Amino acid sequence: MKNILLLLILCGATVSCTGNGRFTIKGTLGSSFYGDSIYLCTASGVVDTLASGSFSDSTTFVLEGESSGNPVVFLKTSTRKTTPYFILENGEIRYEELNDTLFLATGTPLNDIYSRFLTDNCDVRPDSVRARKKRLMIEHSSDALGLMLGRMMAYGLEAGEYVELYDRMDSLMRRDSFFVKIYRRSIRQVMSVGSMFSEVIGEIDGKPARLSEYAGRGSWVLLSFWASWCGDCARVMPRLRNRYDALKEAGVQVLGISCRDNPEPMKKAMEKYDMRWPVFCNAKGRETYSYGVVTIPHFVLIDPDGVIAASGTLLDEVIGKIPPGNICNTNL
Repeated sequence: MKNILLLLILCGATVSCTGNGRFTIKGTLGSSFYGDSIYLCTASGVVDTLASGSFSDSTTFVLEGESSGNPVVFLKTSTRKTTPYFILENGEIRYEELNDTLFLATGTPLNDIYSRFLTDNCDVRPDSVRARKKRLMIEHSSDALGLMLGRMMAYGLEAGEYVELYDRMDSLMRRDSFFVKIYRRSIRQVMSVGSMFSEVIGEIDGKPARLSEYAGRGSWVLLSFWASWCGDCARVMPRLRNRYDALKEAGVQVLGISCRDNPEPMKKAMEKYDMRWPVFCNAKGRETYSYGVVTIPHFVLIDPDGVIAASGTLLDEVIGKIPPGNICNTNL
């Protein structure tokens, strides 16, 4: 398992971000960062340059510009050397060198918290530091410090560890495209064929419902991920409807999971396609991530013990994974 510990190594700098969205960075970087030009970049999925400038001598610079919606940023020189992430907060940020490799940002609330974290954990074992960093990220998953720590840690976690962490994130981080992308990749590794099903919590016919009320209770379960706005779903749902009676007779419980849908369009679509099976209302589409669903329609087959037996976009192929003799699948 990778273990990535990124340290803030800016030195001698002052950062101010004005209330109207303007910022000024006056800083001094060590000689190893020397280059003709320096750039302030966002740490978003697509790296954008917020400001650029030149070194006034070998190490000092001034950058000014408009702040962006992403407060997690880093500096890059023309030699392509980059600094670790830091946070653009309103106010003045001071950078203090503690040793040859560690420099702290102080003077604003979130940077002060992270600076204290670094100084308090200088002599702590790396695995303990990572565990403490995870706790700090969860505590701040609704602000820029959580975003910064999440990006620092994302590639140093095993898939299962990241999935567990994502489930504890605040909605701010859960909506961030960076974290969603890694979550989808991680969940595809975790929620593979042979793994236990993941819980789905929602409503069926306006009443609270859980997938565990159906899965793992001695019957086969077929999950159908769909949406009223999905054109491909409109073409597949009639085929599922034609198979439904035989599936039900064979002992297969069909469950729909509506993805990023609204109740009214969903209800009309259910009537239109004569969907007689229970459907989870899932307006936020969280369960699509839990099962690594990238496109819909998508089908997941769960065996009587709650183990995922098949997953894919082709209905016939997924149903065909039911072993002969387990149920009367000759009618399917």
